[in-house]
Amino acid sequence: MIKSIFNHKYLEHLFFVFALVLGGWKLYEVHDERSWEKVRGEVVSTRIQHNNAKYIPRIEYKYCYQGSCFNSTRVTKGRNRGYRKNNDAAEILLSNLVRGGEPIVFVNPSNHEESILIKQHYLLGLLYILVVLIILIRIFY
Repeated sequence: MIKSIFNHKYLEHLFFVFALVLGGWKLYEVHDERSWEKVRGEVVSTRIQHNNAKYIPRIEYKYCYQGSCFNSTRVTKGRNRGYRKNNDAAEILLSNLVRGGEPIVFVNPSNHEESILIKQHYLLGLLYILVVLIILIRIFY
């Protein structure tokens, strides 16, 4: 009974559904960020945090949107929060984000307290969809 549940075709179908849902969700997240509005921010503080083999650029910034001001430390919505393998790369990322003390901040128009400095790309969602297509081809051909 257990062997029949975990047969090869069942796992392919399960992985297909998982990759399709995950890819669709990633594409939705990226598409949602496209409507976020761009405002100028102000850097409050920056530092590089060393954690195991990673260097993590930390930036606190404030921004004003529609008459209200907010503080944030969020760089991106994705899982990669700007981790770098060496201090120099982390410093470069920080300097690119800061841009003379006025970073560009993307603000969620539905929730003004939610902001990011780096938008996600369609690439990850498209990669998941590509995996789904490869599995489909494998299942049906």
